Amino acid sequence: DPDHFRIPQLLHDMPAITIAAVNGACAGAAMGWACACDLRFATASARFNTAFLDVGVAGDMALPWSLPRLLGASKARDLMFLPDKFDASEAQRIGLVARVFDDAAFREQVSAAVTRLTAASPAALSTLKRNFLDAEQMGVGDFSVVEAERHLQLFTLDDTREAFAAKVEKRAPRFTGR
Repeated sequence: DPDHFRIPQLLHDMPAITIAAVNGACAGAAMGWACACDLRFATASARFNTAFLDVGVAGDMALPWSLPRLLGASKARDLMFLPDKFDASEAQRIGLVARVFDDAAFREQVSAAVTRLTAASPAALSTLKRNFLDAEQMGVGDFSVVEAERHLQLFTLDDTREAFAAKVEKRAPRFTGR
């Protein structure tokens, strides 16, 4: 179904922060989906492989698009042209995953990361996501203008003032969405 090929774009472009929590094997299409996410976490026992050439296809799920952006062109080509399996520590070393957690603590650690994200200012979080998406498409000069406009807009929000006050008062902020 051609619609399945849009999943990486939807994961990458959606306004919400997306997290791939890899607990086991991550190969082929699953690796494409994981690479489309904003953050990738793995258990220590997770295993990775692009696998496409092993089954006679040239890749899908936008992996030839996302891997070079994540790892650089040389490493992306290496992983795609010579599809060897590798473990979570190697995935972290090359920058494919942000964090590797002990298998027993994985759910708790991923949940803690999600909780931390949900405690952030919703406006700042969504603006940061838009900034990353725009930075992928724009030159630094044009991006700097957009970033500055958004930055100044955040300073007009009650939530931003609340975040600063909470930081000074050493307490958790109470965001209202305004």
